[in-house]
Order: sequence, then structure tokens, then C-alpha cells
Amino acid sequence: MFIIAPMMIVTMLLLAAVFMAAVGSIVYRLAPAEPWRTACRYVLPAAVKGLVFPFLLWVGFNCGFLGLIQPLMPAVQEAQNARESWLWPLLVVSLAGMFAIGSYWAAGTLGSLAWQTVRGLSPETRAFFRGYCITWACVMILPALMTFWLGGWMTLGLALMLLLMPIAGYTPSVAKKSELPPMYARAIAKMKFGKYTEAEWEIIHQLERHQNDFSGWMMLAKLYAEEYHDLPEAEQTVLEICNQPNVTNSDVAVALHKLADWHLQIGDDPDAARRALWAICHRMPGTHLAHMAEVRVRSVPRSREELLEQREHRPIALSPLSDTAQSLTVAQHETMPRERATALAQQLTARLQAQPEDVATRTKLARLLAEELDQITAGVEQMRWLLRMPEATPAQRASWLGLIAGWHLQIARNRKAAQWVLEELVRDYPDSPEAKFGVRRLKEMAEADAASQPPPLPKVRIRVNLEPPTQD
Repeated sequence: MFIIAPMMIVTMLLLAAVFMAAVGSIVYRLAPAEPWRTACRYVLPAAVKGLVFPFLLWVGFNCGFLGLIQPLMPAVQEAQNARESWLWPLLVVSLAGMFAIGSYWAAGTLGSLAWQTVRGLSPETRAFFRGYCITWACVMILPALMTFWLGGWMTLGLALMLLLMPIAGYTPSVAKKSELPPMYARAIAKMKFGKYTEAEWEIIHQLERHQNDFSGWMMLAKLYAEEYHDLPEAEQTVLEICNQPNVTNSDVAVALHKLADWHLQIGDDPDAARRALWAICHRMPGTHLAHMAEVRVRSVPRSREELLEQREHRPIALSPLSDTAQSLTVAQHETMPRERATALAQQLTARLQAQPEDVATRTKLARLLAEELDQITAGVEQMRWLLRMPEATPAQRASWLGLIAGWHLQIARNRKAAQWVLEELVRDYPDSPEAKFGVRRLKEMAEADAASQPPPLPKVRIRVNLEPPTQD
């Protein structure tokens, strides 16, 4: 007896540890973050409530609470009545109770974890997991029934463990299974073929499974705006996107800027475009996104008539620098009537008085002065004002210097002034595309100047006799 008792104690303790390890393993795999801390925080309190406390009650009822009541199990009660040592029967009964309590607790906990996890799955994943459960239930039902038939009620928890372990072991894989991203290839293909209604239904079908997909909602809003020309529906869709809790400030800014583009390009409504941009400022005050929205608000036309006027008589831009001998040439365009150009210049000047940092307006005014009104000096002054802005990027500065050089070279025919501007461009912004082509243009100008010089006079060697003449 004294040899068997320690073996039984160790065996029962090992079985209880196995039950706790099975539950802890499932909790560890289900934890989204800090799995060790989550497993300990969940398993230890649950083990105290479901294992330690019931086991102490079981031992107390079987020892009779030190004579207060009769022992619960007949073997212990008979040993006490016979005035024999009842510690061994109590130990056997306690270990059997530990085994039963541990198996019941583990089976119940695993079933509860699997059930709570399944409730949070999507319908498609839940249907797949249900089929997996039915398959493993059919496989493990016979071993579980055999275990229960051989061991009786003491082994019911073990039988349930055999039935639930494969299911619970697969539960974390289903819960953490990453869903496939939404696929809009079919919707894009349908839009290219002009099947906009079918494309709309395809996008909506993808959004039903991925309700928080920002790209899908923007694609739907773009379909309403650009294909159906239904700006109210597109605006409603964009506002719903912005009110979603998972959308970032950058996404909100992108959506509202796009809505402003649609109002300007499709609806010819500057007021609605300004409302969309001011919404960014109200949602994110003091941020860089709000500052960029304020800058763009200044460039939005004040009225529909001004928008149409700018669209009809847009200043003609110079062609970019090229690597051919015809670099820095002005694109061929029809000359605007001088009265209309003067009126437009006055409008742009009045607008700059209210908003002097409006880069787009000042650039249009500079082009208008230089290309339409032949006021090269005034146009260059406007561009130099832009070059002095501290927030101008190197790419913008290089582009503006290229425009100035083009005006000097092609309109004013001032090669010297153009050469100075190109040298400034190459010196200050050597990595820009304009500077690379400017180097080539300077080389062409130097070769042309060298070719225009008259050839040097040939050298004539004159021999001088310094010896005095001889006298005869």
C-alpha cells in the first residue's frame, strides 16, 4: 500500500497538470497579444475556481468535516465505523475525485472556449468550422463512448476531452485565419466594358464581406460620380466613409479632396468644393492636412463663372526642357485677345491682393504677363516672388527657373539673360531634370557662340636683320 500510494498521487497530479496544460495551450494560441500573460491570467484563476475549490469541497465532504457530518463515500464511512485507519480510503477517493474534477473542468472549459470563438466568426467561416466539427465528432465518437462505457461516470470528462480536443485544437487556427483581401478585378473589368450596373453590384458584394475596406467604398463613390454623374450619392458615400471608426485622418483627407475634385470637374460647383475642403480643417484643426486643405481653398475659384473662365482661357504652359536642340521652346498656341488677357490679369491681381501666397494664381499671372502681354520683366518678377517663398520645394524652384530661361530665350531673345538663369539653375539644383537639360543647352549655346566668332588671322613670320650694313 505504501508503495502504490505515491505512484497514484503522482499519476493523478500529472493528469491534472495535463488537463491544465491543454486548456492553457488553447488560451495561449487564442490570445491576440501577450499570449503568456493572457494564458496565466485566464488559466490560473479558472483553475482555482474549477479545480482547487471543488477538490477541497470533495475532500471535506469525504472526511466528514472532522466529524461534523458523515463522509460522503461509503468506503471512507465504513473505515471510520470499523475504527480502522481511514486515511488510505480517503486518499484513494480524493485522487479519484481529482481525476474526475480535472477532466470535467478541462472538457467544460475547452467547450466554452470553442463556443465563444465560433460566435465571433463570419458566416462562411462558421459554416466551414461546423463541417470540421461534424467530421471529428464522427471520428472520435466511438473512442469516447468506449471510454465512458468502460470507466462509467468517472471517465465522462475524459470521454468529452477525447471528443473536444481535436475541435478545440483547430479553433485558434480558424479564429486567427487571415481573410482574403477584397478582389475588385471583376468590377474593374466590367467598368472598362461599360457594364456599370454589374460593376456596382460586384463592388457591393465585396463590401458586404469587407465592410471597412476604404478602397472599395472610394471605388463605389467614384463610380457614382464619374460614370453616373450622381454627385449627391457620391457625396453621401464619401461622408459615410469618413464617419467610419477605423478610417484614419489621411484617408479622410484623401476622400474629401477627391470629392472636391468631382465638384469642380463634374459639377462646376466651387462652393461645394470649398465645403468639402473646409470639412478637413474642421475635423483635423492644426494638422498638416488641415493646412494643405486651407492652401487649396485659396486656389478654388470664387464663383462658377470664374471657374468656367479659367477653364476656357487657361494659360498655355511652356514645353518642358528636352534633350533636343529645340529645348526651351514655347508651345505653339493661339494668342488670346489683348483685351481679354488684360481683364484676366486684373482679376488675378485682385485675387493675389487678398491671397498673396496663392501659388497657382501667381503662376498663371506670370505666364499671362510674359506670354500674352509681352511683359517679360513683370512675369519674371512674379516668378522671383515665388522663388523667395520658403515653403517652395526644390522641384518647383527648378521648374520656375526653367520657365524664366525659356521666356528670355524664346520670347525676349535675350541669350545673355537666359544663360545667367540657366547657370543659376545648374548651380543651385544640379539633380533636377531641368538642370540636366540646361547643361546641354548651355553647351549648345557655347558651341554656337564659338562657331559665330571669325576665324583667327594667320600668323606671319617677319625676319628682321639687326646687323649693321657693311661699308665697301
